[in-house]
Amino acid sequence: SSSINLSKVWGNSPFTTSVNIRQSQNNSTGTMSLTLPNFSLSMNRIFPFRKASSSGKKWYEKINVTWNMNANNTAASMPIEAFMGPEMGKYMKFGVTHAIPIKASYNVLRHFNLNVGVNYNEAWNFKTLQKHWDEDNGMIVADTVSGMKSLRTFNTTASLSTMLYGTFQFKGKGSLKAIRHVMNVSLGYTYAPDFSTP
Repeated sequence: SSSINLSKVWGNSPFTTSVNIRQSQNNSTGTMSLTLPNFSLSMNRIFPFRKASSSGKKWYEKINVTWNMNANNTAASMPIEAFMGPEMGKYMKFGVTHAIPIKASYNVLRHFNLNVGVNYNEAWNFKTLQKHWDEDNGMIVADTVSGMKSLRTFNTTASLSTMLYGTFQFKGKGSLKAIRHVMNVSLGYTYAPDFSTP
């Protein structure tokens, strides 16, 4: 097996890119697995509504965004003789995923922390399976269909948390004078719409 990894941070920008190429083969089975390539582009957390001169105390200035994109072109259990041949394309699977988390944290009533977020995900697939019932043979047939298909999902989250402190005092002449305890209390909620097709 072999691999090549390259990465780059783009100056003072929040973006980072990386490229990875991997290859492994099993001579006993005559097959190989190939990643050609895996490309990722990520954006570190930014505060799009916060000015450089701002203290960041306004509610909308606390909103932050990150972004991750991953493009993957892979083949699994491909015959070694198909490598770089005319049949190689039918073994390759190419897809792109995007993940965009949007988050914000607030202090509520001095003693509570409120965390809210929206997570958006999108996947681009360029080969999909289409299944249908074959009446003649009495079985389900799956066909590989070329063409871009996209899948989008998102969910919202909210959590409220606080910490409770307490101390038990012991009377007497023993060496144990007090026990201090901390209790973390949190309440969370997640909502994810169902985008599946009946």
